[in-house]
Amino acid sequence: MADFVGLSIQPHNDLRLDAIGSPVLVYDAEAIGEHIRQRLMLWHGEWFLNTDAGVEWTKYVLGRPPSELPLAESIIKAQIAATPGVSEILEFSAVYDRASRGLRIERCQVATVFDDILDIQF
Repeated sequence: MADFVGLSIQPHNDLRLDAIGSPVLVYDAEAIGEHIRQRLMLWHGEWFLNTDAGVEWTKYVLGRPPSELPLAESIIKAQIAATPGVSEILEFSAVYDRASRGLRIERCQVATVFDDILDIQF
């Protein structure tokens, strides 16, 4: 039995389904990568069972001046580092995107407890 199990998520953030319509499961390092993506997609206060979970996007990240990028990065990196199975953040870079008035994570590479290195795609 695998230590970590998760749901596979497609690039447009929908569940990946198999040929008969069942959710596709991922295991171990791949599950850790999916869990990171899911944690970052959750807005603080969004989940009714735990309103403390999630990223405080509107308070610390979005709509902030580019000079506050280090604060935004630290908020995001804290969520990544707190993901079960992540042993280290190896690389991380983000930029404010003026066109979308948002933040784009350009590079995120983490080491897992399985000694795998994951390139997380957002």
